Amino acid sequence: MKPNLNHYISYNIVLTEVLEFIGETPVDVNLVSEAIEFSSFNQMKNRETKKEILNKKDKIDDSESYHLRKGKIGGYAEYLTEEDIEYINNIINKTQNNTLE
Repeated sequence: MKPNLNHYISYNIVLTEVLEFIGETPVDVNLVSEAIEFSSFNQMKNRETKKEILNKKDKIDDSESYHLRKGKIGGYAEYLTEEDIEYINNIINKTQNNTLE
């Protein structure tokens, strides 16, 4: 999969600016690029598949138990019922409006 360079460039700029803001200077732009690549979905999925990222409760022989499954927006809808999604959305809305009881 070809990386989206528009996002890649903006991640580099934002991360560099954050590091400068918190006083981490000079910023090594090559290290920033490596960090962004290291934390890409494909890299993290690959590390999880190779068992480099593992939780004691993970079922290493079941790809559906992985934390990183498909990396697509809205993928949760394939696993949750409409009722579950509505419940979660209500909790989120209450939390955002500070009305959680």
